[in-house]
Amino acid sequence: MTLMISLPPDAESKLKERARTTPPGFWVEGFFFDDTKVQDKRALSVDDLDQVSREHPVSVRHRGGHTTYYNSKAFELAGVTKSTPNTAAGTFDRDPNGELNGRVTDRARNVFLNVGKRATFGAEQTLIRNRDALAFISEQFVRHGLTSVHHQGGDLFALQQVRARGDLLHRVSYEAQDDMLEAMVAKGIATGFGDEWIRFGATGRGTVPGNASSALV
Repeated sequence: MTLMISLPPDAESKLKERARTTPPGFWVEGFFFDDTKVQDKRALSVDDLDQVSREHPVSVRHRGGHTTYYNSKAFELAGVTKSTPNTAAGTFDRDPNGELNGRVTDRARNVFLNVGKRATFGAEQTLIRNRDALAFISEQFVRHGLTSVHHQGGDLFALQQVRARGDLLHRVSYEAQDDMLEAMVAKGIATGFGDEWIRFGATGRGTVPGNASSALV
């Protein structure tokens, strides 16, 4: 029986094409899946992503940021089975029969971070990729009428370079996190720093596992 895949046709074809051009064992990854915008209005399943590939670990991150879907190969590499218990910080979701359904939430996803292989990039390559990605998404934001957007973390240096070369088309409220936040506090940067194009905004001080929002300061 052929399973109906819930991915939009263009996304499905792109994931399969990436799998065809990626060596076995390397991750094939998708981002910002939105179940409200697909025809059957359902979440992805492990079976959907097994159709993309069984030789590669495959993941697709939900647009909400708290959920990622994985295929069987990813679970195998991470050593996650139907008997693996949920953690206090996230879940390995199951179907009515107790089998893994592919959905993993919040920090339970950490078990996938150090398994499989991922392409690596040097510092200059990473900066170029970040600049190009920021310029592209800025163009998309404005094309769809979004002129002011919160950025949760990300490469602040690349963001400033994109602005300097004239490719930043939307206003940014930059939400510093982790090491960047600690460095800003240590250097005395306070609320109000910045201008109309790049301004420091709220930042996540902590998260509650499974909750949909962060505590802001």
